[in-house]
Amino acid sequence: MRRGLAGLAGLLTLLLLLPGCQTPGRPGQQVPGAPLTPPSGTLPVPGKKPAGPPGNPAPPIASPAPPELLPCGSLVLSASRSRVEFLIAGAGIMEKSASDQTVLALAERAALSRLDRCTGIEKTLSGFYDSTHVPDPGDRQRILRKMKRALDLYPRYRILRESCRKEGERRSCQVVIGGTVRRLRREPAFSIRSMGIGKSGVLREGETMHIRFSLTRPATVYLFDVDERGRATLLFPGHLGEEGRIPAGIPVVFPPENQKAVTLVATLSSGMKNHVGHIWILALEGRSLPVLENLWKKSLSDGTLPVVDHFFGGLLPKISSPGKGVGWSLRVIPYQIAGK
Repeated sequence: MRRGLAGLAGLLTLLLLLPGCQTPGRPGQQVPGAPLTPPSGTLPVPGKKPAGPPGNPAPPIASPAPPELLPCGSLVLSASRSRVEFLIAGAGIMEKSASDQTVLALAERAALSRLDRCTGIEKTLSGFYDSTHVPDPGDRQRILRKMKRALDLYPRYRILRESCRKEGERRSCQVVIGGTVRRLRREPAFSIRSMGIGKSGVLREGETMHIRFSLTRPATVYLFDVDERGRATLLFPGHLGEEGRIPAGIPVVFPPENQKAVTLVATLSSGMKNHVGHIWILALEGRSLPVLENLWKKSLSDGTLPVVDHFFGGLLPKISSPGKGVGWSLRVIPYQIAGK
């Protein structure tokens, strides 16, 4: 029996679902035998630099750089260890005809970009995105921004200092910002490995889709097809009562290739020539999300496909804080449906 997926982001047709970066400093050590005071005749005179040996001028005394100018500024864990307190600078350079406001905005973005790199947020979020086949070059950044917003990883900060100056034919500005950002904790040994969808990430209209992935730890897994508005259709678990618990290290193919009970077929609405969609794999170690379990049970009773209307604003934030000591992970697989 063929069953259409109304409102499905990828416009798939379902045939019955189956199943700082600062290094902590160390106190200085006294070198054995080193004098505790300068030898006679070389005591520093107030207002003057210490004199060195004859014919060998003393090197200049370097002033320590302000903490915000260090490669990763100043990053400190809050008392609760749930947030990072930061002080960091960014610089921007443009043609001298550019306004101070424009260059300061560029410097502010540079500071925020440094913060993402130094706190590891950029690396973690990038690890959630399957870059095997990307149909649209800008897709990755758009998805990472959605993740960042949904997981509350945008920093709360204020501008502490800003300055601009002309340097020849260019205008240079610097901004120092300070504030806090949420610390995203994810067990590095727990990840989802996916193998893309279709040939080079592109499905021809009418082609059957298979989602391939594996886990590095046993987890409860949910597969969603999510559209641009954040409306998500639950693909797994499905109507036949299969469990969402997946063992570790075993390659999973959904729908299974050796059965005919379930088929995902790429389709396009009338007038559409192509479509870019996303499969989201959510995994929780040791527990499930009640809201999804309730949706699943409801679909079993009335035969409809479970749908979450507010995936980014309502569901996704729940997986990153499922409970103390509970690991979680996610994976986003982009795909494109092209007309015949």
